[in-house]
Amino acid sequence: MGSRRSGHRTRFAVIAAAAGVTAALASGLTGALVAGPAAAAPTTTGTSCRAVSMNFGSFSGSLAHCSDHKDTGGGGAVSTNGFGDVWTITWSNGQETQLFEVSPTPVSPNVCPTGDTEENYSGTVDDSSTPSITVGMTLNANLCVPPSGPAALPNKQVLTIS
Repeated sequence: MGSRRSGHRTRFAVIAAAAGVTAALASGLTGALVAGPAAAAPTTTGTSCRAVSMNFGSFSGSLAHCSDHKDTGGGGAVSTNGFGDVWTITWSNGQETQLFEVSPTPVSPNVCPTGDTEENYSGTVDDSSTPSITVGMTLNANLCVPPSGPAALPNKQVLTIS
């Protein structure tokens, strides 16, 4: 008779433990369903461009030979506000990216041709319809700025938004 009670208690303990595990799994699954799978987040790669021409006098420029051809069309037109601190890139495929707080910082040593000033331009993506370029990414580009005419990248350098 003692063994029969002990068997009953063992079965009760197993059932109670199984109920606890089931409840824990259920609450864990609910949390996972609410949070959603991490793999569903879109991948963001940014872009890099190997050719830049910026005419700060006319508040315009162009980008070419850009990576992520699918999302950028390979290049685009740049327009800036009158202060040059907001850049809007209209990519060749019609997508747009807006950068704000774009500002230059002198670079030393200067690798640009004699008479040009090398400046590092940085800014932050404020808005973008381009899937691979998202809000918060940063612009980074060293440009050779001549006394007149368009600014361009120094040899073998790239403009990046990442």
